[in-house]
Amino acid sequence: MRYITLSIIFTITLLVAFAFFFGPFGSFVLLVVAAGIIGHLFSITKKLDSRVYELEKLQGIIKDDDYNLSNGKIEKELEQYIEKDENK
Repeated sequence: MRYITLSIIFTITLLVAFAFFFGPFGSFVLLVVAAGIIGHLFSITKKLDSRVYELEKLQGIIKDDDYNLSNGKIEKELEQYIEKDENK
């Protein structure tokens, strides 16, 4: 709750400063800057998320999705089961 209050106060302070420096277009400039910052943070978050996913996959924490296998992988897996049955 404290961070929300601080962010509101910070935003109001920025709005007043932008209105002072840029005049009637100050709120528009603040909106454009905020959209740019949010977009940049979103792209960084997506990159980090993909890197964490790849690291978890390499470490074996996340197993491959068995529902989205290619036909070749399905055939190879079926051949392994057939070979196991023949060896019994």
